[in-house]
Amino acid sequence: MIASDQATQRLRREAELRTFWTEHVEPHLTAADARTQLAGRQSIEAIRQWFTDRKEGSKPFAESALSLRSKWNLARSKLPGPLGGKSNAHRDYLNRQFAEHVFSPDEFRKAIEAAAAFYADQVQATENDLLVALRADLDDFPLEDLPGLRSALLSHDQFERVIREVTPAVARDLGLDCVREVTSFAVSEVAAVVLTAAVTRLGVSTGILAAGAGTSWATLGVSLVAAVAIDHVVGRVIDYVRDPTGQLARQIDTLLDEFGGLVIEGDPATPGLRSALSKFDATRSHLRHEALRRLILDTSEPQHHADQSLTLLAHGE
Repeated sequence: MIASDQATQRLRREAELRTFWTEHVEPHLTAADARTQLAGRQSIEAIRQWFTDRKEGSKPFAESALSLRSKWNLARSKLPGPLGGKSNAHRDYLNRQFAEHVFSPDEFRKAIEAAAAFYADQVQATENDLLVALRADLDDFPLEDLPGLRSALLSHDQFERVIREVTPAVARDLGLDCVREVTSFAVSEVAAVVLTAAVTRLGVSTGILAAGAGTSWATLGVSLVAAVAIDHVVGRVIDYVRDPTGQLARQIDTLLDEFGGLVIEGDPATPGLRSALSKFDATRSHLRHEALRRLILDTSEPQHHADQSLTLLAHGE
């Protein structure tokens, strides 16, 4: 008789938990997914706007690139050393001007990191709100036999602990080689991956750069403007173009669009920010679902596995 009563109670508890999952957990998870996806789109739009804003410096840079000082540095780069020549004089000058008027490598890096940090903050805020909402729903849900489940206090740190526990299984299911990338969003690492890939691709893309233009963080600006064949522009375009400054500024604007698109969208050989955020977002969604499923629905352990697990989390054990 006792065994029969226990079995009945367990079946009723499982039914109540499935109802709670369907009526409360799933809608909250769907809303959380939508919110983090929106955060990803907002981060991407922030970078797109950043590149648009940089166009304000295109004309001042063009004026510097076509100035007498620029021509003097171009001449110095062609002269032999004994006559005061310096092979990198023009490149160094253009790089300084690009950093001053358009953007520097450090400003570029900080912009990507800020976008990634915004997304990471939104993910954490979303999951905090998810847990708060679930606790509120538990207060109104008739689970008389599960006082531990109803009273458990799921902090974000405790939730992260469960996330880490389920990560290996989720990573295997998703075919991921590195499980660390799905448990934390390392802003500097994501930024480094996206930026390095973009700059590397910039250095080998004849569609963006003139042949032979090397790319590094130190020469990022010059690498961008190399596509307009700056020596040719300074030396010859004035003879053929009525508005050389405007012509060069428009070419710089086009390059900013191309490079911004490469950073955001990537290409078949290069991951972009969108793909990095999308990959993390999809994986994190799987982890949220699996962590809550294990906490609420997993009844493979003894009778009170779910409420015992939540009670342990509530006490940080």
